[in-house]
Amino acid sequence: TPAKPLSSAAVLACLMYSLGNVGGAHLNPVVTLSVVLSGRDKCSAADGAAYIVCQVLSGACAGLLYAQYHTIGPNSGLTFALTPGAASGPSAAGVVELFFSFVLAYAYLACATVGATAAWRTRRRFYVALVIGSCVLVGGISIGRISGGVFNPAISVGVATANLAHSGGGAAPPPPAAAPPP
Repeated sequence: TPAKPLSSAAVLACLMYSLGNVGGAHLNPVVTLSVVLSGRDKCSAADGAAYIVCQVLSGACAGLLYAQYHTIGPNSGLTFALTPGAASGPSAAGVVELFFSFVLAYAYLACATVGATAAWRTRRRFYVALVIGSCVLVGGISIGRISGGVFNPAISVGVATANLAHSGGGAAPPPPAAAPPP
């Protein structure tokens, strides 16, 4: 369903708009690494490492919090794990995740780390969050059935942590969802 990537893209765009002036809105370890490696002096290696550690730890904390609330709810016996789609294997899921993570990082570098030109009336780039959200939307719709369309290692850590905390790591992945009728 396109609702999942649309909601993810909308949340990411809102976070980018609201946190763009707070440390560059580093929300994804892949994007942070790309900014550090770009050589544009937008983020030092030490700051980048601190951002990445905080992103991954935040994902793990969010996973633990989710697991804690989930254990007392009406669906406490259910859990989910990161698994490739029913018709795809782990290698296909990995390739498409890497590709769209690259697209996301490239879009961020092309929009958020460049300076304003003299022709612009403002130094602010209001389109950045729209571009980043659009990358997540297109990627999620394109490869959601193959890999889940996560594009963010911190979110993957959060989901894995929630699964481990909820099930002790021994739960079987959920059955694949049936394909919607054409």
